[in-house]
Amino acid sequence: MTASIVTVTCLACSGDISKINIVQVIKLEKIYSPKIFPNDYIIWVVVVIMLFTYVSTFMLLFYIISALQVPPIIDSTNYSSNGIVDIFRQSNSAQVDNVTVLEAWRMLQNNLDVNLDLLTSGLSSKFDRIAKKVNISGICRQDFENIITDAKRKKTWALHVLNSWGQFPPSGAFTGTLTSFGSFEQCLNSVPSNMSSHANYCTVTFSPLLPFRPKYHKIVDKLEVFKKMNSSRDHVFDDLVDKLQFLYYVPIRIGTCLPSSCSLSDVSIMTREVGAEMFLFGEAIKCESRQSFEVESNIYRRIGGLILLFIIAIVVIASVYDLFQLLLQNNTVREENINKMNCNDSIEIVDSFGLQILRAFSIVRNTWSLFDTRNSTYQELKCLNGIRVLTISWIIVGHAAASSNYQGFTDSFKALHILTSPLIHGLLNASLTVESFFLISGILTSYVTLKSVEATSKFSPSWFVFARYLRLTPTMVCAICFVYFLPYLGSGPIWNEKIQPMVQACEKNWWINLIYLQPYIDPQNMCIIPTWWLANDMFFHVISLAIVLPLIKKPKLGFIINLLFLIGFALVTFVYSLTHDYPVGSIPTRPHFGEYLDEYAANYFWRPYLHGPPFFIGIQLGYLLAQGKYLKATKVQVLMGWILSLSLMVMIIYGAYPISLGYIWPRWALALFDSTNRIIWSLALAWMIYAMASGYGGWFDSFLSHRYFAPMSKTSYSVYLIHMFVITVYTGSQLNLLQTTSISLINAMITIWVVSMAFGSIWTLLFEAPFLNIMKLVFNLQRRSTKIVTQKSEEKINNYQRIPLHDRDGNMVKKENGFETSNP
Repeated sequence: MTASIVTVTCLACSGDISKINIVQVIKLEKIYSPKIFPNDYIIWVVVVIMLFTYVSTFMLLFYIISALQVPPIIDSTNYSSNGIVDIFRQSNSAQVDNVTVLEAWRMLQNNLDVNLDLLTSGLSSKFDRIAKKVNISGICRQDFENIITDAKRKKTWALHVLNSWGQFPPSGAFTGTLTSFGSFEQCLNSVPSNMSSHANYCTVTFSPLLPFRPKYHKIVDKLEVFKKMNSSRDHVFDDLVDKLQFLYYVPIRIGTCLPSSCSLSDVSIMTREVGAEMFLFGEAIKCESRQSFEVESNIYRRIGGLILLFIIAIVVIASVYDLFQLLLQNNTVREENINKMNCNDSIEIVDSFGLQILRAFSIVRNTWSLFDTRNSTYQELKCLNGIRVLTISWIIVGHAAASSNYQGFTDSFKALHILTSPLIHGLLNASLTVESFFLISGILTSYVTLKSVEATSKFSPSWFVFARYLRLTPTMVCAICFVYFLPYLGSGPIWNEKIQPMVQACEKNWWINLIYLQPYIDPQNMCIIPTWWLANDMFFHVISLAIVLPLIKKPKLGFIINLLFLIGFALVTFVYSLTHDYPVGSIPTRPHFGEYLDEYAANYFWRPYLHGPPFFIGIQLGYLLAQGKYLKATKVQVLMGWILSLSLMVMIIYGAYPISLGYIWPRWALALFDSTNRIIWSLALAWMIYAMASGYGGWFDSFLSHRYFAPMSKTSYSVYLIHMFVITVYTGSQLNLLQTTSISLINAMITIWVVSMAFGSIWTLLFEAPFLNIMKLVFNLQRRSTKIVTQKSEEKINNYQRIPLHDRDGNMVKKENGFETSNP
């Protein structure tokens, strides 16, 4: 190839380019082309790579040598103690040999001064001294002395025990950090070698002498008695006068590690004596060992476990069967054939009733149904999807805040500024959210009933009540069964005091939930506190027969009876509030403490007369929607309606804000506000729903009716039931204090919300959707033989007629029903 190129080049230079013959060039290439060209090319490549490697290696070594300044290695054999000390005065980058390292550790070991008072903030010496003079068991006194003795001898197990103690007073006590958990895990993992028992983690509290706490005290209410203490000197306690009311709810809490041979009575005796010497009330709350968290099986766990496992087993079998059927059938062709059918055509289901019951548990079908955002029935009520999701989210945030234990936070005095913030007040004043659910329940009660009567011309009061019982009860029973297994989910310094009351309440009162009398029979020990709403809803559903039956036959009579119910419940609420010293709602600055749950909630808030008006307002709105009596208004009227309704809702949310700040209202004003605020809230929300259903919703309707709200809306009942499990487990498993900052609080709220929604979705698929499907099968059997009707039929499902609506301009439009509802 080289010879041919040279030849062509020479000819070109001589100007005889026309004489070049390509055949000649090829011949020349064959004759003169050397065979070594490929080898030459490889050699040059190798040479270049080698040069690049050498240069790169040289530069890298030069950089490393220049950048790395290696300190001189110190040969410290037989180094003196002063020499060792000198090493520590130098930079920690100095390198020493291993002999010097070992020598330094020997000196550290020999000179280690274990200051037990410093280790336990002085409590150990107080307990040790007091244990010798108070009347406690001899084995407890001996084991405690062994801990102190072995700790002075630097024994591992003893130092592990004492190093598990919390600090007294806790660091940051003057900013509200009044808890020091110590090391819960280290205490329980300590293995004593010179003690007849194991280590117990004991919680003790200390609190000063305070005046009697007023009923329904707010945390912003300062203690007036201490204003009389005029101090002329700058004393540290002068700064605490304005915050001493916190000690009603947050005593100084210290975690200690003591021998298990010391009973709770022994610890209480020592704690009271230690507290008395410091002019404080000392109290031993509990002592726990590793065995305290070993849950024993009992009849409730065995039965509950069998119920849950039985349902899960059916779900697995049904899901496997469904998947097997999907593999055998060409579902795509089947759907295409159905879609090609005439709108009046229908086909019979080939599955027997037993197989339909089985497939009702299929997680495959239920998952598809849960996340299917296509329209089904009740298109005009799609806005309820967004309202449900926003309401359950607000409930989760409100309950998370109400369940918070101030002892679990650092700098708890910041709560004064947080709880009095207008934004936080609106966010945590969540007691109105349940009224939204009662309103929705009333709407669906009358709407679905009237639509069903319109389609079938039949109404069965017994089925009306039984269907509601079947809708609510199975999912609640599964939740009760799950409560018995909550103790297995964690441990911690406050785990048992959070979990055990819930478990014990369900072991004692599970049967009350089955008859929906939770607010009336032992409400202080209610099994799953949020089920008070279910009891009220069932009560309203039963008495609504007195309204629904007249609405079907004589609507005017039904309206009058409904109005009388509404007025009667409001008057009972007014009288009850006027004659009792109950607070207004659940304002954030009033901790859920003592009489708040035992009296206000148990005897007032959980009772139906407070929540009846929203339900009855919903009954009337559902009737209007079912009859197609939609709103007709001008743009100005609609705009004024929206402004008025939103203004009323804001007014109700912040109506109690002055009370949160400590202002006092007359009793009659409190009673009037308490008996009307839920009515005003429900009327405002009802108008918004009415306007959106009538085509006057604008972007509110577009947002609340968005199809992505549908899956979360379908899980609202399960989320409502189990969200308190998530909150309780989250707060009970805490091993360290949470920071009282906006970021940490937002992070906690988001975590609880996400886990609640995810857990609620799983709960819906396993324990709610199957029974809802069965209820539909039973309902369809009662009405007529089961049929499948094509989705693209121009008729509504169940022969519902199209509903005339009005758009925002007042023009008539039509919407096809397309939403399936569930409660709350």
